[in-house]
Amino acid sequence: MHSFFKKLPLYLIIVYPLFGFITFHLTGQQPLFTLIFIILISIFFIFFDKKQLQFPKYLIFYGLFCFIEILSKYFINDLLFAIDANLKRSFFYIFSFFLLLIIENTSFKTTTIKKIEVVLKYLIYTAAVVSIIQFLQPSFLYNAYKREEISDTYILGTRLVSIFDWGDHGYGLGLSLPIMYSLIAPSSFTKKKFPYKITLAAGIVVLLSLTRFAIANFIIALMQYFKNKFSLKKILVLLFGIATIVVIADYIGFDFNYFLYERLSDETYETRFVAIDAFIHEFPKNMYFGTGGVVTESLIDFYGRVTKIHNGYLAILYFYGLVGGLFYYSFIILLIKRIYRVAKISNFWGAFFGILCFLFSNLTVDINHFLVSGLILMVLFNKYYYDSIKTNNRLLQNE
Repeated sequence: MHSFFKKLPLYLIIVYPLFGFITFHLTGQQPLFTLIFIILISIFFIFFDKKQLQFPKYLIFYGLFCFIEILSKYFINDLLFAIDANLKRSFFYIFSFFLLLIIENTSFKTTTIKKIEVVLKYLIYTAAVVSIIQFLQPSFLYNAYKREEISDTYILGTRLVSIFDWGDHGYGLGLSLPIMYSLIAPSSFTKKKFPYKITLAAGIVVLLSLTRFAIANFIIALMQYFKNKFSLKKILVLLFGIATIVVIADYIGFDFNYFLYERLSDETYETRFVAIDAFIHEFPKNMYFGTGGVVTESLIDFYGRVTKIHNGYLAILYFYGLVGGLFYYSFIILLIKRIYRVAKISNFWGAFFGILCFLFSNLTVDINHFLVSGLILMVLFNKYYYDSIKTNNRLLQNE
């Protein structure tokens, strides 16, 4: 029983959209708060059962960053402690730290990982079906708890979020879906097969979403196919898969002219370059401990509107200063190092391409906390492979 409760938050993360759907309908609230309660129960059992907790180096630095985040927000910048968006952002960091701690102090059997792979496959298949139905009827499975009413007729430019609007906090489709694909595709790649069905399903979801960083992340995940050998046959196989996605999208009425000439060339990408100017202008004003996670009036004046810095790397420094940035970037570097070493030894590259998706995403959006199902699953899979090879490899002994 203890084992079940220790792993329960991780089980819920795997099916987070379904968990969110149920939570919204039962409570009218986001699944985050219910998840937090379950995480606390899991942490209690882990502290109760474990004589000595495992704290990998990367997790130590993430914990220190969480401390700096709270320090910057409520002590350096004297923000009012209240149940608001500022506290919610802190919860994202703190409870993602707890989730990573749960993973690093849990062992996973091969049968468990295989079952997770099956669940993720069916989750992506379901997402594809829902995306197609939403394209034909946008109100289908629409999360009215979070967003305004939507038309029953598809309007050109509508970003379809499939099932993920019920779970992750805006990043489920753009980041979690490509990472999920990255984690389960290698089982086919290693058998020298191309996973057509799951690739078509994931491709349809990201294409209909019209989300550029989701499409880019999906392409990054696909690059695993060429990891060992770059050949004409593999290129033709991949092109055939892409062509099939295009045919399916065209069949249901997807407007490729709009996608190519309007969405991909949308000038909103310029905000990513403006972010650099904004950072240079604003960072020196709160250089050491940042703004405490708050968008200041000075930044709003610079942009001329309410906005944020559309670059995760710069946003960390702007919000939490050099001190917070030092701990956060140390966490990321050590995590990348850990994942890469496991990939080199185990030949499982799913988590590594997953972290590449995360790194790319932060060039265009601000996704710095790890309370995203794809990121949690990435670390979970890496932990499984880490445990399977650690005893036989000295390189991992001091990680």
